[in-house]
Amino acid sequence: MPADTLAIGRFFLERTGLRPQFITAIRQPPLDPKGPVAVWSILTQEGHFYVVDGRSREIYRAQRNWRAEDAYRRYLELHPEDGATLEPAAGGER
Repeated sequence: MPADTLAIGRFFLERTGLRPQFITAIRQPPLDPKGPVAVWSILTQEGHFYVVDGRSREIYRAQRNWRAEDAYRRYLELHPEDGATLEPAAGGER
């Protein structure tokens, strides 16, 4: 189950030691029919990160020209058991 914003912020702080300044839910089930994986965008003084929250949680530092879908694809490469489809959501992040 995806966690709420505060839980994601605590998880990120505990794992990285970086204090989130801004957290945005990019992809949030069950509203998203693509599957049970949520993607959160986190901004800190040190840069931009994504937290992908499915059966596992992964933190990815955003690379140049990275989008939420890139973090989601990487997560599915590591966790194929969460295997939702990768069709872009209407109105999703570009």
